Amino acid sequence: MSSFITKADYKYQIRTYRLDQILESVDEDEDAILNAAEDEALGMLTKHLADKYDMATVLAQSGGSRSSVILRWAKVLTMYYIYERIPDEMVPDRIVANYKEVMMQLKRVEDGEAGVPGLPPKTVTDENGDSANYTRRRFGSNPKRAHDGLSPRDKT
Repeated sequence: MSSFITKADYKYQIRTYRLDQILESVDEDEDAILNAAEDEALGMLTKHLADKYDMATVLAQSGGSRSSVILRWAKVLTMYYIYERIPDEMVPDRIVANYKEVMMQLKRVEDGEAGVPGLPPKTVTDENGDSANYTRRRFGSNPKRAHDGLSPRDKT
């Protein structure tokens, strides 16, 4: 069990006995299966959000201090990965729909079209040792134009 998601967190989305049925395995440890699915889910979140947010800080939170958005996304992804253990025709449509919705939202955040309120921004340190929030914005302009009748190519 990851420290970010607890087994009790899943009760909102799936009954405990159903989760145990899906995880049930003769030759594997059920907790290890759940841990692997959670690791995949948290890895996917980190992959899409780490450029913009301090994911180490986000995933180190516990209890009521966790981001409800990140917790929901993590649970949806974990449930999707767990349901990969059973035949496709037995997977509820909502599991697939929720997964697609979360992946679409992650792509929007990654592309800068949306954000996740309340998450600590990623900070970067410049060559002077100063820290600032990381952004993908680029500042600057084209070289100044000369109005002396000559194009920049003619000045050589």
